[in-house]
Amino acid sequence: MGAAVALVAKGRASDSILLLGEWPALAREHRLSGRVQRCTLTPAAATIAALRLRPAWILCASADEKLLNLSAAVARRAEPAAKLAVLGRGEDIVRCDSWLRRGCSVYLRDTTPPATTIALMDVAQSRAVVVVDESFNKALMAREAALRQAFMTEGAVLTKREREVLGLIELGLTNASIARTLSLTEGTIEFHVTNLLGKLGAANRTQAASTAVLLGL
Repeated sequence: MGAAVALVAKGRASDSILLLGEWPALAREHRLSGRVQRCTLTPAAATIAALRLRPAWILCASADEKLLNLSAAVARRAEPAAKLAVLGRGEDIVRCDSWLRRGCSVYLRDTTPPATTIALMDVAQSRAVVVVDESFNKALMAREAALRQAFMTEGAVLTKREREVLGLIELGLTNASIARTLSLTEGTIEFHVTNLLGKLGAANRTQAASTAVLLGL
């Protein structure tokens, strides 16, 4: 399988899958290759492939995560109707949570056989549901329970202002934008963000937003 397009979709565009990244197991599944087209993992190539193929799915496999994010984002802009599926390592629930928050419809372990992967993608599409590998689902539920317990045990309570700042963080605003929105100084916002990270046990703003969702804050 070369760096450029290696598998040409033969089926209807409505059934086609645009593959971003490496999926070695697919090479052993010749009967499935007609639905899958792999393109060079660059934003430009992903955009051209999405416009030409008009895929039903964009499938993200093993690749450099930053490049994968960029390529998937531009491919989805080129073909907004395409659903997103992602393959990942079983222990990486943070990555799983991140992709699900970005609209991923199917998230499976990268060891899932191609035939099973594509069958589950078809189920997700036909029934309009989100499919997550059981191992990730259990891990996410366990993580949520642990976060809730830690939050309750420590008796952490967010102030009204902290909740306001948290809500704006979840919208993706920078500290400077939050300061302008709330008519406060950027230094004050940085103070509130630091307090939020401490109370939520988060390492950064993205993790704080994710934790807040899990806790229902």
